[in-house]
Amino acid sequence: MRKIILILTVICSTIFAKAQEIDIIDIVAKQLDIKAENIAHDLVAQKKIPYDSFKTIVVIPEITEQEEDYYYVYNSHVLVVDTKTGRIIHRYFEPSNKGGWVSDAIVLSEIIIDTAPYQLSTTDRAFGLRVRYNGSSKVNPYRETTLSLFVQEQNRLKKVLNRYPVKSFLGEWNMRCSGEFDEEEKILIIQSKRTNGYANILVKSTLSNIISSEDENEECVEEKTITKQREILVFNGKAYDNN
Repeated sequence: MRKIILILTVICSTIFAKAQEIDIIDIVAKQLDIKAENIAHDLVAQKKIPYDSFKTIVVIPEITEQEEDYYYVYNSHVLVVDTKTGRIIHRYFEPSNKGGWVSDAIVLSEIIIDTAPYQLSTTDRAFGLRVRYNGSSKVNPYRETTLSLFVQEQNRLKKVLNRYPVKSFLGEWNMRCSGEFDEEEKILIIQSKRTNGYANILVKSTLSNIISSEDENEECVEEKTITKQREILVFNGKAYDNN
């Protein structure tokens, strides 16, 4: 009997907890006065900040222009909200006519919230947005991921790194075997040295050139050449520059 009561208590508690959950996206959209039909729901992202559970990062691409099913232009809404109420605490807005996201032949396929430890100063820890794009051509494959970094500043979010390419793949081939491809992947490492109050960022890049061809047995073989590079991103007082 006690086991049955315990099980019923757990079930009731779970149901009650779910009933108390809020639809953060809906609450945020109402605050921003965005209609549900103008939200690109497949691209919306949200993530509770692991080092501050009272806050949740929310990203809403707002459709401002659309042509058929392949061309979209978005306003960019990046927000930090109260996890329990959905109230907007910090906000970043980029209108579509001033650098907002575009999805066309190069398709904006995914937006990922990156909460890695980007500790830029003793007080400021940034979070990132990784935006993935895929090309629609099979003959000329193309993929790219860019990274933007944001810090919380009073009631707004400040973008300190703008769409920095961290991963790319492009090339051309005959759809069977023969072709050439270039791939690049970058790792960002926060340094102890600072410029204008923010840590320098070491970028380690791995570049791969891949050539594929058919041998005398008509088997597809690859030849890969790998190159390593380094660069430093420094803060100029407003945003990060290449040095």
